[in-house]
Parts: sequence; structure tokens; C-alpha cells
Amino acid sequence: MIDTDIAAAIVDALPASGCLVDEHGIILAVSADWRRFGEENGSLDTAFGRGTNYVKLCAASADAAIRAIGRGVAQVLNGERDEFRHVYSCHAPWEVRWYRVSCRPVHADDRRLALVLHTSITSEVLKGSLLKEADREAARIGRERADLLQRLSDELRSPMNTIIGLADMLSQAVFGPLGNPRYEDYAREIGISGRRLRRLIDDVVELALMEAGELPLDESAVDVGAACEAVAAEIRTAAEEKRIDLLVWTPDTLPRLHADGERLREMLRHLVDNAIGVSPDGGRVTIEAAEDAAGCIAVTVTDLGPGLRRTDHGRLTEPFFKGGGPAVDPDHPGLGLALTKGLMDAHGGRLILRARPSRGTAVTLRFPNTRTLTGEA
Repeated sequence: MIDTDIAAAIVDALPASGCLVDEHGIILAVSADWRRFGEENGSLDTAFGRGTNYVKLCAASADAAIRAIGRGVAQVLNGERDEFRHVYSCHAPWEVRWYRVSCRPVHADDRRLALVLHTSITSEVLKGSLLKEADREAARIGRERADLLQRLSDELRSPMNTIIGLADMLSQAVFGPLGNPRYEDYAREIGISGRRLRRLIDDVVELALMEAGELPLDESAVDVGAACEAVAAEIRTAAEEKRIDLLVWTPDTLPRLHADGERLREMLRHLVDNAIGVSPDGGRVTIEAAEDAAGCIAVTVTDLGPGLRRTDHGRLTEPFFKGGGPAVDPDHPGLGLALTKGLMDAHGGRLILRARPSRGTAVTLRFPNTRTLTGEA
């Protein structure tokens, strides 16, 4: 037989607003916090005090959340469930309040009682609301920044194209010789620098769109082998200038990939461009695609350059981070890997980097097997 005095003493010491109810739903004991809440808010001590039926009072409430609590406690008492939890609001005119109610059975001899606890979670709810508001504000700022950069890019692209076009005309002496070979070299350098700046502008805009979640993917069935060959053909001239062998290895049976084909080629251009930039004259860069044992399509770009410092590995995908050591290419702004990682994240894939000092670098684009189109080689 339960000792009501001992039960009351135990419940009274609970560090929460709680009560002990018997198998009929009648309140046997309440905690000090329960009584304090009643004193501060009016009639709780009389409405939900000792001797009153907690379940019936909840069932008679006009508040749907309170009625749900009554049903949950009744289910614990009759053995339909071993635990009940519910979050509800209990606002006062002077403050907002949220509580989590939990109810678990208490077995005393052959009786099934229940302990009901109401714990304030107001601070957690408010914190979550503030975080959501901060996330919304950050997203808004990100969209505005991306829009501003897009408009700035549009304004810069036209004069930049004019500069590049005129520089090409001068370097090619379209309207006759310039009179001094140095002028042709200067014009060629202007064209190269202009293209580099235009690419930097495009990359910064794309990164901003990516961070704002505004970069769409135009997905289709992509021939990965053809994409690798196309990128190699685009960059082969740069490789030949450094006498670098640019090799492509892809099996004829490689399945097609459900992805954005242009974004895949863009990622490969970044990786191959980086690999050529850090490779010594007479080196080798390979592009290899395969389907692994898990059914994932992976494309790996490998170089035989000086490799990377271990201390730089964790920061290589940060925008504008170039790291240190001999593998740094001064002509690259340090956006390629950041953009590639963002695009792989958008595809649900992984960017895997394997690099050791003096032993070259291998960067892999590994797509999830859900993007492998089985039977479409």
C-alpha cells in the first residue's frame, strides 16, 4: 500500500512542476513548483490541487492542447502506452511560455499510478525562434548579395569583353603591324589578364549564388566519358605549352550519370586547370572515370606535382585560400576547389582529396549511386 505522506514528500522535492495521480486520474500529491505556479497564476491550486481529477479536468478544457494531455495521461494509466510527451504553450498576458509535459507510470504494489511533469522550455523555444529568424535574415542577405554581384557582373562583362576583343585585334595586328613586337606582346598580356579577370568575376558571382542556394542544376543523362574528353580537348593547348601529357581513361561500359552536364565539365575544368598549373614541365595529368563497387561514379584528376602541405588540407575548399608550399599557382585566385565542392554538395556527392608532399595530388568527384543510371552506358 502506498504511503501518501512519503509520496507527497518525494513529489514535493521534484525540481519541476509535477503531480502524482492515481489509477483514476485523481491527484495524490503536487510539487512545490506546482503550487508556486498556481499561486502566481491564480486558481491552479484549487482547480488542479490534491483530490481533484486531473484527467477529467483536462478533458473538460476548451484548449485542445490540454485535452490532448488528459488523453495521454489516461493512456499511461490504463497501460496503452508507457510514456507520453507533449509540447504546449501557456502564455500569460505579461509573457510567452512553452512547456513540455511528460507522463510515465509509477508501479506501487498492484496499482498503476502516473507521474506528470511540466517542464518549462521557453528559453529553448525562443532560442530556436531566434535562430530561425537569423537563418532567414542570413538567407535574405545572401540573396541580396548574389543579386548585387550578378548585376555588377553584367555591368562589368560588356566593357571587359571590349577590352579583350581590342587586345586580341592588336596582338593579331588585324589592321597592320604595330611597329614594335613588344606592343604585340603587351596586347597579348592584356587579353590574357582580361580573360582571367572575367573568369574571376563569373566565379565570384557563381559562388555567391551557390551560398545563397540560388544556383539551379539543369540535370539530364550525362555521358561522363564524353565530358572528360571534351574538357581535355579544351585544355590540351595549355598542357602542351608545358609539355604535359594529358590522358583520359574511361571505360566504354561506364553508365550515364544523372547530373548537370555543364556543371560537371566546369568542375573538371577547375581540377584539370589546377593540376596543370602545379605540374612541372614534362609532367603528366590524368582524368579517370569509373564505377566503384558501391555503384557510385567517380571521376579522378591526378597530377605528379609537388603535392600539398598536410596543414593546408582542411582549408583547401575555402574561397581564395591558396595554401603554401611549391604547389601554389599564383595565376589562380583560389576559387576552383571551393566552387567544385559547392557543386558536388548540390549533387549530393563528395569531393575527395588525396595529396602528400612531393608525391602529387589526386582529387575525386564521387557521385552517389542514386545518380548512376544503370543500363544506360
